[in-house]
Amino acid sequence: KNWLSITTDGYYVYATDGVNVYRFLRTDTAIGSAWNDVNVDLLTWIRGKGRLMAALNTGATRSVYNITAGSIAGTPALPTDIAPSIIGPDFTWVGFAGGASCIYAAGYQGDKSLVFRWGIKADGTGLDAAVPALVDGLPDGEIVKSIRDYQGFIQIGTDQGVRFCTSD
Repeated sequence: KNWLSITTDGYYVYATDGVNVYRFLRTDTAIGSAWNDVNVDLLTWIRGKGRLMAALNTGATRSVYNITAGSIAGTPALPTDIAPSIIGPDFTWVGFAGGASCIYAAGYQGDKSLVFRWGIKADGTGLDAAVPALVDGLPDGEIVKSIRDYQGFIQIGTDQGVRFCTSD
């Protein structure tokens, strides 16, 4: 297989080849069959939230998904008021991080880097599609390369170094 993204929750390993998502035990010696047929090219396990987040970085629509129990709970990728002007077909999602009550996603297009936030539904079943928001952008020319959460903080890796932020 040609894996595009791999992540783990410590028990399972999740991997995507851009067509399917595979889930297998960390001790498995064979790949097995596809676990989910969502077309994505980025996977991130959000520690402490029990969420497998995924993104699609190809095609006209840059989608974000919260994958649960073998099915996908799709969420709007972007707030509709900024999608046409800021997020286009060249936008690239680079990762996800968990906040106290939300999920963050970071990406870039050209020399513009952006961070978005989705609330988590009250019942915990998915992301609150009514509350996606643009949180912030980096200075023009600074390109986001990664985002992760640790001990209640958010770390953003860029082509200029690392930014350290509070969550929520």
